[in-house]
Amino acid sequence: MISNYSISKVLLFLFVLLVTVAAEAKTIKVIPSVDGKQIGLTVPKGHARIAFKTNIKDLSIETTVGDAVCVSNTDSYQYYIDIDLAENRRLGLKPQREIVFRCSNAAENRLSTDELLPGQFYLYHITIDDFPVKTALLYSRGTTGINGFMASYGARYGAFFRMSFAHRNQGVNIADWDKDEDISDSRFVRYNHLSIILGTRIGVRSSPGPVYVYLGGGYGAYCRQWETNTGKEFGNYYYSDYLKGLELDLGISMILLDFFTVELGTASLFGAKGQTNTAFRFGVGLSF
Repeated sequence: MISNYSISKVLLFLFVLLVTVAAEAKTIKVIPSVDGKQIGLTVPKGHARIAFKTNIKDLSIETTVGDAVCVSNTDSYQYYIDIDLAENRRLGLKPQREIVFRCSNAAENRLSTDELLPGQFYLYHITIDDFPVKTALLYSRGTTGINGFMASYGARYGAFFRMSFAHRNQGVNIADWDKDEDISDSRFVRYNHLSIILGTRIGVRSSPGPVYVYLGGGYGAYCRQWETNTGKEFGNYYYSDYLKGLELDLGISMILLDFFTVELGTASLFGAKGQTNTAFRFGVGLSF
């Protein structure tokens, strides 16, 4: 049987791997700009031109049909592709293009053009997409029945605070009860899981919707609450599997529609005597 401790180690390894691989993976953003008439540029007869203005030093541009990418001698843009449409027809090439953009520290992006016509000029700004400054407020529900709230703030790097609420433990800790009692008639009431977590939020993808991972730690306390029939020396209530100590929190969230946020996460609580408890959660909320 796989222990909670083993699950926690695997989750921590996966989280570190995700941050290591993805923390530098920004997104190349392609922004349509203006046409040739607006900046007074002309296109060779029978050609269409696609031009690019960028501040990315090691930007690589190529098309899926191998068009030549030229360096411009104008200040309006740095690179351009001239497409001889008559030659395209002779070679049986379609009058559309799929253009691939790559650089050293960002995920590639692709642009598919509409049908190109003679004399057309398109200009695109190519940048690395930045993370917007966002505040997020989320409500979550966990596998141990806990209700939690999280607030986070930041751009690419930020911070978060998470707290889950629990009922007060009722009765005695059955592990500390030194008298024999028949508790076979016990009824499980609920989980009690309190946690207070602080941590860091790291953006790993800025589009199509910002994606963040969370790593935090703090204090946690957990038990299972039980109720028995009357007549027990310790009363009608007791709790079991009690542990408290360091709690580690991992999560990943994504902003949809620029404001709606969903989150998946897990938290592992480590007791002083080596006990562990791992819970999973799902959260929803708003970002603004």
